[in-house]
Amino acid sequence: INPDQLVNWWGPKGFTITINKIDVRVGGKWSFIMHGPNGVDYPNEIVYEEIARPEQLVYLHGGSSDEGAQFQSTITFAEQDDGRTKVTMRGLFNTATGREQAVKVYRAVEGGNQTLERLGEHLATRRVKSGYASVNGLKLYYEIRGTGYPLVLLHGGVGATEMFAPIMPMLSENHQVVGVDLQAH
Repeated sequence: INPDQLVNWWGPKGFTITINKIDVRVGGKWSFIMHGPNGVDYPNEIVYEEIARPEQLVYLHGGSSDEGAQFQSTITFAEQDDGRTKVTMRGLFNTATGREQAVKVYRAVEGGNQTLERLGEHLATRRVKSGYASVNGLKLYYEIRGTGYPLVLLHGGVGATEMFAPIMPMLSENHQVVGVDLQAH
């Protein structure tokens, strides 16, 4: 999990987060503060119980001493036939009262749905767009990733855009990265 990416999508719409600590491993903790649009800060702590990449993530979620802020979350990822991934989030509470408090007071179902929507929006900006462009009668392959200030990657004519594959994801976190395959010279 990339903390620099989490701040772009974690939490309901209008919320931001500050990450105090993140250690994604079984027994590791993620401590963060959710900043509500109303100016209220919500301290959170997650302790990872199970990490089965890429299928499942299980963690204990705690926050304040409120019963509704304490639950076990199981998130599953299932690849679909069309290449998309189905994400399912389930919360298990110690009591029915705790669940009711999470649903009614914290609006957890709506917040969870909004978090997943924000994740989808964020991932849409990170998708690779590729194709061929016709330039002066030549057909050139290109790839575009990310958003932001454009950064064009060119090779010396003896390589291919794929040589940039190891660095394109990192660069596309803050830039719109364009890779172009040039004709050999």
